[in-house]
Amino acid sequence: MNAKNWRACVKDGVAISKPVYASQIAIYQAYMEPVVPGISEAPALFTAINKDTAELYHELVPLNAALAQRMSDRAVRILQATDAGDLLPRIAQSRDFYECRFCSYADRCWGERCLGNAPVERFSRERAEPWA
Repeated sequence: MNAKNWRACVKDGVAISKPVYASQIAIYQAYMEPVVPGISEAPALFTAINKDTAELYHELVPLNAALAQRMSDRAVRILQATDAGDLLPRIAQSRDFYECRFCSYADRCWGERCLGNAPVERFSRERAEPWA
């Protein structure tokens, strides 16, 4: 990560400075337990590299079961909304918001239909018809 983000991570820890990373760690720790027994009991080793200086930062991250459950529930809600054809609230009020400009789903989110945007059946072995 860049120097600014790396310093924030060292100062505040991964849970505060990079909550997306903390969420990923919690999900892995919680849901890999059947495949890697004991993974949820031991803390994860988070390593960050300062891309400007090559300094390393290591942090042991214990399982945050509540965070893992919250993120899992959120993912289920997103998938259910997607399957129902619902669009969830946008992150911004305008398409020219900086994050929207780099998003590969901007056309769908802002109401412009594009090819290849066909529905996918997630909980079925059958695929939806591409132009239905």
